[in-house]
Amino acid sequence: STVPAFRGDSSELVRFIQSIDTVSEEISKLPKLEATLKFEQIKNLLQDQAKCILRENPSTWEEIKVLLIRSFSDPESLGSLQDKVEKINFQGSIQKTFSAVQYCLMRVLDKIRLSNDEESLKEDRTRHAKERAYRHFRSIIPESCKAALTGNRCKNIHDAMNILSEEGLLNETFQAYVHYPINNPFDK
Repeated sequence: STVPAFRGDSSELVRFIQSIDTVSEEISKLPKLEATLKFEQIKNLLQDQAKCILRENPSTWEEIKVLLIRSFSDPESLGSLQDKVEKINFQGSIQKTFSAVQYCLMRVLDKIRLSNDEESLKEDRTRHAKERAYRHFRSIIPESCKAALTGNRCKNIHDAMNILSEEGLLNETFQAYVHYPINNPFDK
């Protein structure tokens, strides 16, 4: 399969690194000359602003990967990105709210994937981040939607979206909902 060029867009970094990681396993089994040629092909995939890391003369894919992560990964810390997920408010519709939470969650998951942590720690952090995003998503949606999720064993926002879709709640829009007291003293 062909690997697309990387031009320095941080949103494409994880996909690029994962693609090359897959290919680099195959490259490591090749004779030295062929492996060197493949390494040159990988370097040629770095274009535009991504080429700047080649000034440091990396001699292995692992060195290139470290330089790419240092230069092009999301500059925000994992904790800061996780906090952003939990600061999202209801966006007026389930779809918009899902999209906002999903976008921030993807940034968190990319940050976890690019970390140098052990795989078991990455898995724990990924599971925890998905659970936190789901709990937050559920906490900010309207009560009628929360009710549809009650009793269902969904642990992530994708499961929630599937259930809400089955219930026909995805296309409804909701006014910014405020919980007014039942006995409003201004009604008298």
